[in-house]
Parts: sequence; C-alpha cells; structure tokens
Amino acid sequence: MNDHLSRSEKGSSSGSNRLLFIDVARSLAIVLVLVMHAVNAFGGIQMMGVENELKVRLFTRNIPGLFIFMFGMMLELVYRRKWEAVGAAQPSRRLVVRSFQCFVGYQVTVLAGLIAGLASPKLSLKASLFLASAEFGNILRFYAFALLLAIPLLALRVKFGKAVLVALLVGIWGTYPWIESLEWSRSSMLSFPLGVLFGPMGHLVGPSVLQGMTFVLVGMLCASGLSNWREEGLARFRRITATVALIAGGIVLYLILQSSAGEVFRSFAGIEWRRLNHPGWYSIGLMNCSLALIALSYLFPPGTKASPWLAPLLTFGRSSLMAFTAGNVMLIFLKGRVVPTSALSTAMAVALFFVVLWLVLRVKEQTWDRRRALSG
Repeated sequence: MNDHLSRSEKGSSSGSNRLLFIDVARSLAIVLVLVMHAVNAFGGIQMMGVENELKVRLFTRNIPGLFIFMFGMMLELVYRRKWEAVGAAQPSRRLVVRSFQCFVGYQVTVLAGLIAGLASPKLSLKASLFLASAEFGNILRFYAFALLLAIPLLALRVKFGKAVLVALLVGIWGTYPWIESLEWSRSSMLSFPLGVLFGPMGHLVGPSVLQGMTFVLVGMLCASGLSNWREEGLARFRRITATVALIAGGIVLYLILQSSAGEVFRSFAGIEWRRLNHPGWYSIGLMNCSLALIALSYLFPPGTKASPWLAPLLTFGRSSLMAFTAGNVMLIFLKGRVVPTSALSTAMAVALFFVVLWLVLRVKEQTWDRRRALSG
C-alpha cells in the first residue's frame, strides 16, 4: 500500500525538499477511500435519493483508482531508485514483507466481518481463501498480489526503461478481448479466483489484479517525470500526466460517441463497469487521477511546506496500511449498530470515526518515534 515505505525510506526519498503535492495526494487517497467506506457503512448514500446517489458515485468510483495510482508513483519514486542504488535484494525483501502485511490485514477484516455477524462462517472461510469477497477488505487482497508483482515489474523497469511500462499496458489491454471470451462457469470453484486475478475471465470482480495494474503502470510513468524535478521543475511531469489525461479522455470520447454521455457516466457510476474491468472504468479513472495530480502540483508547488491545518491529513498518508486496516475494522463493527437518520447525523458519525482513527494513528506514530529515540 501507499505506506510501504519505512521512516528512513520516506526521509530519503526527497530529503528536506519533499514534494508536498505527492504527500497530499497519497493522504487524500487513503482518506477518500475510508470516507467512501464510512458513508456506505452508515447508509449515507442511500439517504440521498436515486439522482443524488448517481452524482455521488460518479465521484466515488474514482477513488480506488487514485489509491492504486499513488502506489505506482511510489514504486517509481522510491523503490526504483532504491533498486538502482543498492540492488534488488533490499527493496524486494521490503515488498515481500508489505505483501504479507496486506495479506494479514485482509484476513483481519475477514475475521472482523465474522465476529460482527456480517458474514457466516462458511462465507468467511471462502473469503479468507480468496473464494469470496470480504467486507471493505478487497483492496488489501489486490495489494497482497500487486506488491509481489512489483518485484518483477521493477526488474523490467530498471533493465529496459520506461518503454516496458508502455509495452505492459499494451499487453494488458491487447489481451482483454481474448480474456473476456474465456468466461468460466460461475459455478466453478475457480471462477472467483480467476476473476480476482484476470478480471472478466471468471467471476465479476473489480479491479482485478491484471487490469488493476493499469493504474500502477501509469502511476509509474507519470512519476518518471519527477526523476530530476529539483533541476527541471515539474514541467516534464505535467506533460506526461497531461498526455495520459488526453489519451484516456480520447477513449472516453469514443465510448460516448458509441452510445451517449449519459449512458457512459451511468455505467461508470454503477458497479457493472468496475466488476467487468471495462476499459471505460479505467479510462475515466485515469483521466480524473491525472487531472487531480496536475491540479495538486499547482496548489502545492515545489518548496511548499505543510501548514498546520494540513498536518492531520498527512498523518493518514504516513500510516496508510494501518489506517486502512484499522479504519475498516472499526467500520465493520459499527455497521448495523450505528444507524444515522439524516444527512447531518451521518456526517457527524463519519467525522467522529475519523477523529478516533486519527487519534489511534497519532498514538502509533508517537510510540514509533519514542522507540526510535531510545534505540538511536
């Protein structure tokens, strides 16, 4: 996940001249994912009515993509540099550890769902074996695989350069029609894990590991424009990211011309395109991720320091694995027990949830800092 960096790695990634907009984007991604889960847990979206629900979901469907996109950026900014500086062993070992931590985090959410009564023992067992979905934990399942795939991906990136990222993107979407044609019987035991790994080949699960790597690869491509940002500024990063937005926008325009704008945005806002791993879901997601990163790069240009009002947000980005796991476990236990009756009470419940979670993260950070001080 986005906090797969140790404290020392974070400090060395940019020293005293951190790119604040990257930290903000990473923190924003985790907060928005948890907001989405919190609002769903408290039934907030359903209170808005059908028309307003569609508008809200047009926004929330972008959030998983931004979350994964930032993971790709951190692979390029930190792990690729570490790989080139000290070799493959250290970053590979770190990625394996983080993969295992995500796997454990996923199992914790499965167990929480069982204890909270949201899933039967049979369903929980299937979810733990990747044969069913887990309440609020499926992105951890994606990361458990993606962090392992990052090892050969980085090896290829270091050996062949950025061209390999483009080649892999072409490979993913060039094989999509063929994979889509290999639909397994929904009754097959292999259908669900095939859907998790390869998308439309099996049970409808999204984002799949294969198609979901689209966000990782494009995130790495965009981050490659920051390799010499101290000397060159952000112009190259903005050019690459704007190009991504234009290409993705072109695909969206093509889809609109094939049907209508209303149909495209309804399909994106609904769950169908995500479950199908439809190219449209990725195109709209990439277009919006790219535009968001460009906007943040202007709002927080190089040299900008974090203001006091921004510090609480950055806490979530520094501990995103714990924030995501602990936050979702809290929401699982609250779901069905906290039933807001209005938009105001929903907002208050979500705000209280984030205050409590932030306090948990701050205690964790302070404990970590004290241990470092004692050991150092």
